[in-house]
Amino acid sequence: MHKWRGMVKLLPFPRLSPTMSSGKIIAWHKTVHEQVKSYDLLLDLEVKSLIKTDDNEKYSVMQIEIMEDMHLCTLSAMKDDIKPGTPIAVLCDEESDVQEASKIDFSHIKDCYELEKYTNGNPIYSNIPLSLAMWQAYATERQLGCS
Repeated sequence: MHKWRGMVKLLPFPRLSPTMSSGKIIAWHKTVHEQVKSYDLLLDLEVKSLIKTDDNEKYSVMQIEIMEDMHLCTLSAMKDDIKPGTPIAVLCDEESDVQEASKIDFSHIKDCYELEKYTNGNPIYSNIPLSLAMWQAYATERQLGCS
Protein backbone atom coordinates (compact mmCIF):
# COMPACT_ATOMS: atom_id res chain seq x y z
CA MET A 1 0.00 0.00 0.00
CA HIS A 2 1.31 3.43 -1.00
CA LYS A 3 2.09 5.91 1.79
CA TRP A 4 0.78 9.26 0.53
CA ARG A 5 2.98 12.28 1.27
CA GLY A 6 0.49 14.90 0.10
CA MET A 7 -2.99 15.45 -1.27
CA VAL A 8 -4.40 13.97 -4.48
CA LYS A 9 -6.62 16.58 -6.12
CA LEU A 10 -9.25 16.27 -8.83
CA LEU A 11 -9.81 19.15 -11.22
CA PRO A 12 -13.50 19.35 -12.18
CA PHE A 13 -14.76 20.68 -15.49
CA PRO A 14 -15.83 24.14 -14.29
CA ARG A 15 -19.48 24.87 -13.55
CA LEU A 16 -19.62 28.51 -14.58
CA SER A 17 -23.36 29.10 -14.32
CA PRO A 18 -26.39 27.27 -12.90
CA THR A 19 -27.73 26.67 -16.43
CA MET A 20 -24.48 25.44 -17.99
CA SER A 21 -24.96 21.92 -19.35
CA SER A 22 -21.64 21.07 -21.01
CA GLY A 23 -18.50 22.30 -22.72
CA LYS A 24 -15.36 21.03 -24.39
CA ILE A 25 -11.62 21.07 -23.83
CA ILE A 26 -9.91 22.74 -26.78
CA ALA A 27 -6.28 22.78 -25.57
CA TRP A 28 -4.06 21.58 -22.74
CA HIS A 29 -1.07 23.83 -22.01
CA LYS A 30 0.71 21.31 -19.76
CA THR A 31 1.50 17.61 -20.08
CA VAL A 32 1.22 14.57 -17.81
CA HIS A 33 3.87 14.44 -15.02
CA GLU A 34 4.71 18.11 -15.56
CA GLN A 35 4.91 20.42 -12.57
CA VAL A 36 2.51 23.39 -12.57
CA LYS A 37 2.95 26.52 -10.51
CA SER A 38 0.33 28.87 -9.12
CA TYR A 39 -1.22 30.97 -11.91
CA ASP A 40 0.10 28.70 -14.70
CA LEU A 41 -2.32 28.44 -17.61
CA LEU A 42 -3.47 24.82 -17.63
CA LEU A 43 -6.13 24.53 -20.34
CA ASP A 44 -8.58 26.27 -22.64
CA LEU A 45 -12.18 25.19 -22.80
CA GLU A 46 -15.21 26.29 -24.74
CA VAL A 47 -18.74 26.71 -23.40
CA LYS A 48 -21.90 28.25 -24.80
CA SER A 49 -21.97 31.89 -23.89
CA LEU A 50 -22.87 32.64 -20.31
CA ILE A 51 -24.69 35.76 -21.51
CA LYS A 52 -27.89 35.36 -23.57
CA THR A 53 -28.02 37.35 -26.78
CA ASP A 54 -30.72 37.70 -29.45
CA ASP A 55 -28.42 37.86 -32.47
CA ASN A 56 -26.12 34.85 -32.87
CA GLU A 57 -25.18 31.92 -30.69
CA LYS A 58 -21.88 32.75 -29.03
CA TYR A 59 -19.29 30.66 -27.27
CA SER A 60 -16.94 31.64 -24.50
CA VAL A 61 -13.37 30.44 -24.60
CA MET A 62 -12.28 30.07 -20.99
CA GLN A 63 -8.66 29.97 -19.92
CA ILE A 64 -8.22 27.97 -16.72
CA GLU A 65 -5.35 28.69 -14.35
CA ILE A 66 -4.32 26.41 -11.52
CA MET A 67 -4.05 28.15 -8.14
CA GLU A 68 -1.58 25.83 -6.38
CA ASP A 69 1.87 24.38 -7.02
CA MET A 70 1.06 20.82 -8.12
CA HIS A 71 2.19 17.90 -10.30
CA LEU A 72 -0.03 16.64 -13.14
CA CYS A 73 -0.85 12.93 -12.90
CA THR A 74 -3.51 12.45 -15.60
CA LEU A 75 -5.37 14.62 -18.12
CA SER A 76 -8.74 14.05 -19.77
CA ALA A 77 -8.96 13.66 -23.53
CA MET A 78 -10.06 16.69 -25.52
CA LYS A 79 -13.69 15.89 -26.31
CA ASP A 80 -17.05 17.56 -26.78
CA ASP A 81 -19.95 17.52 -24.36
CA ILE A 82 -18.17 17.31 -21.00
CA LYS A 83 -20.58 17.83 -18.12
CA PRO A 84 -19.68 20.34 -15.38
CA GLY A 85 -18.11 18.60 -12.40
CA THR A 86 -16.63 15.76 -14.46
CA PRO A 87 -13.01 15.12 -13.38
CA ILE A 88 -10.71 16.35 -16.18
CA ALA A 89 -7.34 16.11 -14.42
CA VAL A 90 -5.69 14.51 -11.39
CA LEU A 91 -2.95 16.44 -9.60
CA CYS A 92 -0.71 15.77 -6.60
CA ASP A 93 1.00 18.00 -4.05
CA GLU A 94 4.06 15.75 -3.91
CA GLU A 95 6.05 14.49 -6.89
CA SER A 96 6.57 11.16 -5.09
CA ASP A 97 2.78 10.51 -5.31
CA VAL A 98 2.41 11.10 -9.07
CA GLN A 99 3.12 7.53 -10.20
CA GLU A 100 0.62 5.99 -7.77
CA ALA A 101 -2.09 8.63 -8.38
CA SER A 102 -1.77 8.05 -12.14
CA LYS A 103 -2.98 4.47 -11.62
CA ILE A 104 -6.24 5.36 -9.85
CA ASP A 105 -9.42 5.07 -11.92
CA PHE A 106 -11.68 8.05 -11.22
CA SER A 107 -13.96 7.41 -14.23
CA HIS A 108 -17.00 6.49 -12.12
CA ILE A 109 -16.98 9.93 -10.43
CA LYS A 110 -19.52 11.92 -12.43
CA ASP A 111 -19.50 15.15 -10.41
CA CYS A 112 -16.47 16.29 -8.40
CA TYR A 113 -18.67 18.87 -6.68
CA GLU A 114 -20.40 15.92 -4.96
CA LEU A 115 -17.16 14.02 -4.28
CA GLU A 116 -18.26 12.55 -0.94
CA LYS A 117 -21.23 10.87 -2.65
CA TYR A 118 -18.81 8.76 -4.71
CA THR A 119 -15.99 8.22 -2.21
CA ASN A 120 -17.60 7.73 1.22
CA GLY A 121 -17.58 4.04 2.09
CA ASN A 122 -15.71 3.13 -1.11
CA PRO A 123 -12.63 1.02 -0.19
CA ILE A 124 -10.76 2.24 -3.29
CA TYR A 125 -10.46 5.70 -1.70
CA SER A 126 -10.13 4.72 1.96
CA ASN A 127 -6.44 5.65 2.25
CA ILE A 128 -6.24 8.39 -0.43
CA PRO A 129 -6.14 12.00 0.84
CA LEU A 130 -8.54 13.33 -1.82
CA SER A 131 -9.83 16.87 -2.43
CA LEU A 132 -10.54 19.34 -5.26
CA ALA A 133 -7.90 21.44 -7.02
CA MET A 134 -8.32 25.22 -6.90
CA TRP A 135 -8.63 27.06 -10.22
CA GLN A 136 -9.76 30.36 -11.71
CA ALA A 137 -11.10 31.17 -15.17
CA TYR A 138 -10.88 34.04 -17.64
CA ALA A 139 -13.30 34.40 -20.57
CA THR A 140 -13.11 35.90 -24.03
CA GLU A 141 -16.20 36.04 -26.28
CA ARG A 142 -16.22 34.84 -29.87
CA GLN A 143 -19.04 34.10 -32.30
CA LEU A 144 -19.68 30.62 -33.59
CA GLY A 145 -17.53 30.01 -36.65
CA CYS A 146 -15.07 32.81 -35.89
CA SER A 147 -11.65 32.34 -34.34
